[in-house]
Amino acid sequence: MEQTIKKIVCKNDLFFKDVEEILKEGKRVKITVRGDSMNPVLKDGDIVVLEKGHLPNEKKGDIVFAKHEGKYILHRVMWMSANTLCLAGDGNKLQVEKVRKDHVLAVVSGAFRGEEYLSLDFSGSSVQWFGRCLSGFFWYIGNRIKKRYL
Repeated sequence: MEQTIKKIVCKNDLFFKDVEEILKEGKRVKITVRGDSMNPVLKDGDIVVLEKGHLPNEKKGDIVFAKHEGKYILHRVMWMSANTLCLAGDGNKLQVEKVRKDHVLAVVSGAFRGEEYLSLDFSGSSVQWFGRCLSGFFWYIGNRIKKRYL
């Protein structure tokens, strides 16, 4: 028997409020990735599985779904402090988002491109990782200086 999938389009804020509620119930949610910030690991149109998982014990390298400045983002944890995570897209080396741990809504536990299961590891070169870490470090220091002295 052929299965039919109906596609519904709605505003992001309404959709993601429902996603938040489902996650609060402890259920998994599948959403479609939009945008290219997580290239090459996740591409526009891929499906990710979100779950509360091991929250609040996120670790470096996890891909998390979080609220940042009123918007929802799906980015990788680059580094963390006791109460804060610094997130960045795998394909976006210059933009780093600093979010409070309590703004993390879920962890990506799986991803699919069509029927193919995707590895969530970013296997970029050491030079790429070093560049991302260095640019993120300077962003973080600059942000701290700006908040403290300006």
